[in-house]
Amino acid sequence: MMLQNKIGFVFLILLNCTNLFSESKKLTLPQAIEQGLKANFDIIRAANISAMQEVGITSAKWALIPTINMSTSGSQNKKSKVDVIDGFLNTPNPSNSFSSNFNTSVVLFDGMNNWENVSKATNTFEASNLDFIRTKQLVVFEVNRRFFTLLRNKSLLKVSEDNLKRSQQQLKRIEESNKVGALSKAEFYRQQVSTANDELSLIRAKNNYDNSVADLLTYLSLDVTEEYEIENYNIEKEIEETNVNQYLQEFSNANNVSEISIASRSDYSSAILNVTNASSDITIANSTYWPTISANAGFSMSADTLTNLGKKSNANFGLSFSFPIFSGFRTSVAVEQAKLRLNTAEEQLHQTKRKIQVEVKKAILDLESAHKQREVSQKNIIASNEDRRIAEERYTLGAGTLLDLLIANANNTRALSDKVNADYDFLIAKQQLILAVGKERY
Repeated sequence: MMLQNKIGFVFLILLNCTNLFSESKKLTLPQAIEQGLKANFDIIRAANISAMQEVGITSAKWALIPTINMSTSGSQNKKSKVDVIDGFLNTPNPSNSFSSNFNTSVVLFDGMNNWENVSKATNTFEASNLDFIRTKQLVVFEVNRRFFTLLRNKSLLKVSEDNLKRSQQQLKRIEESNKVGALSKAEFYRQQVSTANDELSLIRAKNNYDNSVADLLTYLSLDVTEEYEIENYNIEKEIEETNVNQYLQEFSNANNVSEISIASRSDYSSAILNVTNASSDITIANSTYWPTISANAGFSMSADTLTNLGKKSNANFGLSFSFPIFSGFRTSVAVEQAKLRLNTAEEQLHQTKRKIQVEVKKAILDLESAHKQREVSQKNIIASNEDRRIAEERYTLGAGTLLDLLIANANNTRALSDKVNADYDFLIAKQQLILAVGKERY
């Protein structure tokens, strides 16, 4: 009896362990966004670039302070030759030498080169932070898009499953009617082909769903070999809470669109800083036309023994002045190249502005179109449900054909799929508009 109890106890432990290890992890949309902002490769790369640019500010500022150098040396010179003087061996004493040097120098003026480098490094760091903000916005949008695509494919998979069940039930009824001679063999074969096509559609829908899961997990830098339970998202509540008319009214005026989006988009602010940096490049290039003035000071000590090292010292200080007479036109070439970079940066700024305006305009149109499409799909659902019901009744009563029923079922399945696509197209269009305006910060 005790042995049976022990075996039963071990079995329960193994069963609980199996359930524990086989339990899939849950993943919600907020969790997916949080994971994306933490582990996505684009986020990590943008954060590293920002950190590197911050180090550049420190490097540029250190160029403004004096440089300090110190050196110490010591040597001993032994003569290997032994002289004989008056019959006595004369071994020369070794000669020692010790010295210590301390030097410092600072650039007093270099045509504003150093100061412009500090300004440029600061602007570059700020631009990288703005790019980081935009990267996070893009990642959040992409997580939303992939998550909604996954849920879309999951809903389409459910539509395919329900359609296949109806098709299989219809095939079973036709097969039974055919056995008793109520229906022809041709109708049985026709329904058999339709059922096979529905099975193929289900396989494709399942494949699309599995691929969308893998795409989402890969983008979130999660292990695709692990099982994740993707929690459903209340899209009806999300859509109902979205005041489409308010969205469209807010962005109906082109001038308002430009002001709102351009003022809030971090990539536009980054483009402005790039223009400022290009202007700094011109100043830096022109700095070589100016003289360079430096101050320096030094202190040195030397002696033949360490104890006498501080007894003999020398101090010096001075100014140095250098002026470029001719540099093989390198300076003029550098200035022209800097001007061209400034022109390119200004054109890029204008292009960014135009891009923002187009993106916002297209996002508004897409949202409006998705909203209209959703309204149409809802009406199609009602109509196709009624058509299918009538076709089923007519076929059952013998007043309709199997072809009419198949067409009604196909139209209903298409209407259900269109409704699913319209719902998620609307949600993605909403996220696209949020991304285009660029107000959100994460």
